[in-house]
Amino acid sequence: MIMTSASPKFSQQVLAEFGVFPLKGILRLGLVSAVAAAFGLLFWQQDMRGLGYSFAVATAIGWFGVLYATASTMLDVRPSILGLAKFLLTLAAMAVPIGLAVFLTIVGIKNSVPAASLSGGLLLLGGMALAALLPAWPITQAISQNWVSPMAALRATKGHRGGLIFLALLLGAFNRLIPSVDTTTSFTAACIMAVVGAIGSVAWAMAFVSVSVASSKLMTRNLAANQHGRSQTHVN
Repeated sequence: MIMTSASPKFSQQVLAEFGVFPLKGILRLGLVSAVAAAFGLLFWQQDMRGLGYSFAVATAIGWFGVLYATASTMLDVRPSILGLAKFLLTLAAMAVPIGLAVFLTIVGIKNSVPAASLSGGLLLLGGMALAALLPAWPITQAISQNWVSPMAALRATKGHRGGLIFLALLLGAFNRLIPSVDTTTSFTAACIMAVVGAIGSVAWAMAFVSVSVASSKLMTRNLAANQHGRSQTHVN
């Protein structure tokens, strides 16, 4: 049966993935989150320069690596260096529209070019919509033997797009609730916020991976069905 975008089945699948989240994945996420929290305290109320940026980049790569490894495990695929490379490259491709949008907006504001600012705003909306609909594209590309184009991935979200947008909004709202150590001038409060933020980050990451895995399973099935349909058309 084909699911409609309003069907609750996708949300149920996400909850099912969340319910069987591997303990090893939780521990990995907890470790990276703890390192990120320690990094935040280390550079609390300081300008990040040189070593600070290096730590930030290393922490980001650590997050992406753990997200990839955990999602691969939940999809019964052994993580690999090649898979991680494809995962990171696909993430980078998804970030291009947003990065270009920010660039156009800044150029438009600095040079008083409304058209550039408007183009940047529209591109930003498109990039955010793409990110909301394709959380599973990076992991699906990472575990696939063939190239999965963005259009093919987008078509393969048919049946659960409404659920993806709803959960993206929900995750975005939850992410804004996670406290940051930069919002306080008290070191004690910063420590408490770091702990709460680390726990919140793990919960958010678990939810995001669950959405990605559930969507990837549907996407893989739809990609296979679409490929079969094209093969039948060529035969006929």
